[in-house]
Amino acid sequence: MGSVGAQLQTRFGHSPDDAARSARLAGAFSATLPFGFVGMPLIGWLLDTRPLSASFLLVDLAGCAYGALVLLRSDWALRVCFALVSLSQQFLYSAYFAAVAKLFGFCNFGKLSALINLLVAALGCAQYALGALALTHGYEAVDLALLACALPLLAFSLAQACTAPSRGAPARETVAGAPKGTAGAPDVV
Repeated sequence: MGSVGAQLQTRFGHSPDDAARSARLAGAFSATLPFGFVGMPLIGWLLDTRPLSASFLLVDLAGCAYGALVLLRSDWALRVCFALVSLSQQFLYSAYFAAVAKLFGFCNFGKLSALINLLVAALGCAQYALGALALTHGYEAVDLALLACALPLLAFSLAQACTAPSRGAPARETVAGAPKGTAGAPDVV
């Protein structure tokens, strides 16, 4: 959060008008970020009533929409991006934690969640290289590279969502260690 203002200034410039614009947008970001919870009923409904692929499709759509809108550099597009960051953060963690529990059971949930968070933290170190790239080649190069990374994920999620069977009522999930025949098979798509 502390670097958003500096990133906006680097993106837009350092004139007094640009600094005021950056400060306004940084304020909008900090005001928007806590409201990601408003999308929780939607992701909860998707996780309860649809295959996991529907939830991941929503996450990937939000990420690609962010990636495309941030290239526009307009204030309204950046405000939409701030809302997408806020919502997609909640959607992403809800979907991943639901997937870990559904696919691997709760006896492995803590270990796998720790590994996922370790990977996320390790990938977070890439921000330094991306920051250096942005300073030398501009933010558009970084934004395009990140969008290029997100598009194959969107294609995969879309393919999974199109081939996943729809379910009308929530299925009973198999919990690791449960005796066979005591619960339905997990929805793994």
